[in-house]
Amino acid sequence: MPDAATLPDRPQPADADHTRGVRDLLSHVSLVASLLVAGLHAGFFLTYEISITPAMALLDNTTYATTFQAINEAVRTPTFMVIFAGAAPLTALALYLLRADPLARVLLGVALLAHVAVVAITVGGSIPLNERLADVAITDDTATTARLWFETRWNAWNLARTIATVGAFTATCTALVRRRNPQRT
Repeated sequence: MPDAATLPDRPQPADADHTRGVRDLLSHVSLVASLLVAGLHAGFFLTYEISITPAMALLDNTTYATTFQAINEAVRTPTFMVIFAGAAPLTALALYLLRADPLARVLLGVALLAHVAVVAITVGGSIPLNERLADVAITDDTATTARLWFETRWNAWNLARTIATVGAFTATCTALVRRRNPQRT
């Protein structure tokens, strides 16, 4: 009996070709959607890191604390939540649908872990600080104290989120390039 390697390719039924085509399309669309959200996610945190954080550092304590309270309140929008909460599920979907390239799957796995890390950092680090600051009635005295315990910690958490989101975006970009050109290493 001949082994499988020597048998001629059997024609696939038209349904199999159609199913494979639909799966390839869904895989591509989910990967592009994941890349888009990862880019918006990274862009949000990077912009904050390179412009808002340095500008906030120049403010007096009272202006710093009241401005930060306002930012924390204003950021809670449906658009932000879609970007923030959508990155991990979209990446997970792309990872699930992408089967052909093991390296691209590893890259998406790294991106997924980074997105999950951002959520964990936000829930465990940034939000508790934001809520504690929101509870402060800002005066000149309370603003000075609040800034002392808030600013350094919050900036460190935000830098970690920035690095993670830029890493997730980079990994997702590379996965998309790999999907389009799987022969590249």
